[in-house]
Amino acid sequence: MRSLRTWLAVIVIAAWTSILIIHPQMSQAHGGKGSVEVIAGVNTNTISAAEVIPGGECGKVGKTINYLDTKHFCVKNGSKLRWSKGVKITTLKPTPKYTGPRDIFGTLTSEEALAIDKLVDIAWEKGKPATQFVISNVSDRVKGTTWANDNAAVLPAITRILDGIGAPLTRNVDWYVWWDLESLQPKLPENCWAKDTRFFDVKSVGAGYCRPSTIFVFFDAYQQWYPKEGFLEKYPNEWDKYGISAVTAGEVAHFAQQTYGEKFGHQSFNFLPAWLREGPTVLYGAMAYAKYMNIPYSTVRNLALRHFNTLNCGNVPLTELLMFATSKSLCEYSGGFLAAEYMVAKSGDLLAPFRYLESKMSGDGEVCQDPYRICRSSYESVIKEIYSNDVDAWHAELQQYIIKWAY
Repeated sequence: MRSLRTWLAVIVIAAWTSILIIHPQMSQAHGGKGSVEVIAGVNTNTISAAEVIPGGECGKVGKTINYLDTKHFCVKNGSKLRWSKGVKITTLKPTPKYTGPRDIFGTLTSEEALAIDKLVDIAWEKGKPATQFVISNVSDRVKGTTWANDNAAVLPAITRILDGIGAPLTRNVDWYVWWDLESLQPKLPENCWAKDTRFFDVKSVGAGYCRPSTIFVFFDAYQQWYPKEGFLEKYPNEWDKYGISAVTAGEVAHFAQQTYGEKFGHQSFNFLPAWLREGPTVLYGAMAYAKYMNIPYSTVRNLALRHFNTLNCGNVPLTELLMFATSKSLCEYSGGFLAAEYMVAKSGDLLAPFRYLESKMSGDGEVCQDPYRICRSSYESVIKEIYSNDVDAWHAELQQYIIKWAY
């Protein structure tokens, strides 16, 4: 007669055999008769059914075994060693590999930027350079330097793009390429904001546009940001090379805003909200630099983001960027740039940022005090008129794009 221990063994073996019949794939997957997969470094000898029964005897404290989707541990229970109930094995899903677009340096870029690549090519084919309208005045201190020469070399590109999108230069603009502000100021128009310390902060600005038709850059201001070694001749890095070389292109875009607004009875500096005044000039300057350097816009936009430092601009609402003067955050530049990029890409219209100036509103709208700014009521009215958008809903959409790329 078989002992009780023998009968139990027979029953266990029979049960194990039935499992193998019902789930043959387990035997195939693990490549053995009744073997199970264990983690690296663990004894992988064939384990009998009794060894994986919780409470069953095991041979060594600390030994583990994976059975189905549970990991069991050999623990001391009283005076004996037994298998624990175990814990469920959690399989970590691998992080999906990013498959979106990248620029020529391998940095992530946006689908919207790729759309603008194509729009820029179209404008480039349609437009013609208009550098004949730019009357340059260069001080002896900077004449012939690399920085001054590169700013001049970008002018054919920005004037051609502006012509191609429908905002061409139509009259002369005086361009001053200077060294210091003190000797530049007497040459600027009488009411130029750069002569007024209330509006001009030399710690953050080294170039500008003064109505009706003067643009300027003075490189003395750049000494606070860049090393003296190689100053005016070398660039610290690729993103600051963009920033230094394309700065005049942005000021030309400001002049184009003014002349475009005049056709509709508006003074762009007073009528355009700050983010829609400054952001698009970064956008068009990036387009011009891309053509000048013969690299995609979708690459240059990343240089622009790094140059302007967009940290935390996703947290600054666009309605806080309506100020006439430069805001403390400076997000009217980088946040406004991303918002302008998005609206152009989604509309397929490179002139979209200029269209705000097409409003039928009389004059430059209502002005609010404390702080001195464009009133939100006027701003909302134009947004609805020109872009057919509710301000809050539209801003939420633009803000999400800014948050995504403001790094």
